[in-house]
Amino acid sequence: MNLYLLPVVLSLAVFLSVALSQDLVSIQFKSDPVLVQTGTDAVFTVVTVFQVFSITWGYPGGVTPLGLWVGGSAVLNTVTQYQGRVTITATQLRISSAQLRDAGNYTVMVDPLPTTGLAQNTRSIQLRVFDAVDGVTMFVPSVALEGGNVSVRCTWTKGTETSVLWGKGGSALTSNSRVTIKGGDLVINPARREDAGLYSCTVSNLVSAQTASKTLTVYYGPDTPVLSKASPADCVVGADAVVGQTIRLTCVSDSLPPPLSPGNTTMNPWRLANWTVACSASRPSPPTRAANTSAWLAMPSRAPRRRRGRIWPSWAHASVQAQSQA
Repeated sequence: MNLYLLPVVLSLAVFLSVALSQDLVSIQFKSDPVLVQTGTDAVFTVVTVFQVFSITWGYPGGVTPLGLWVGGSAVLNTVTQYQGRVTITATQLRISSAQLRDAGNYTVMVDPLPTTGLAQNTRSIQLRVFDAVDGVTMFVPSVALEGGNVSVRCTWTKGTETSVLWGKGGSALTSNSRVTIKGGDLVINPARREDAGLYSCTVSNLVSAQTASKTLTVYYGPDTPVLSKASPADCVVGADAVVGQTIRLTCVSDSLPPPLSPGNTTMNPWRLANWTVACSASRPSPPTRAANTSAWLAMPSRAPRRRRGRIWPSWAHASVQAQSQA
């Protein structure tokens, strides 16, 4: 070996030994990943040592860097996609008016001053860009019948990478044996009257959320009518009324819309005599499926009969029968 080259080789060996033994400069980010809406600013903030020679920023798929901070000022490269939207300061890269195509992994390379005894280091950071959710609307059927298939839909006009959360009466709603939820569609089959209520759907992504709500009405009935009677207080045990007395008959049938009956739902007082009173309940519109349920109260009159020296009054017997036509 040439003796003149020996000092150079030794110096290079010492330099490499020192360089390899150096710790890498620490690099952290204020937030990682960076999440932004389209049209807003994406800001990358690096946390590192104060004694920095340069900080260089790279973009996804880029061969040349976006720019760097060196000597107290920014040096920007011309990149068509980011033209006029990039700002670099001592510890930040700012991309204004973020676009969906800006998403990806960005890199930062920190080169510390030699006095720190630290070596150059590089880290990457992810940028995610979303369209904000907007235009959320819920649709419920105008006529939903008990026992049928009821579909509720939630739609939105804007938003990327969205998810949908359903609720009813302020509580979260999930799929079960009767309820099927798939994205913006909710199907109840078969529907029950207790399914009626205020429904909500919340469409969200990592940067925005919007909620819509609607009330679902489930039509049902008429149920089998229940016929009741109010007997006078002085009635003989086992009888409903004495001939000539007044008895009030009430016909009740649960239904939505409320059932229709001849006259009033609660029938007027009738005087006990030798005739029959009919009580009926039927489904009015808006439901399109017709149904009628009828119940009859038979009140035959008997001639008074004597037993053990006492006069037994005539009696009224109430019987309820029901017919339903789907």
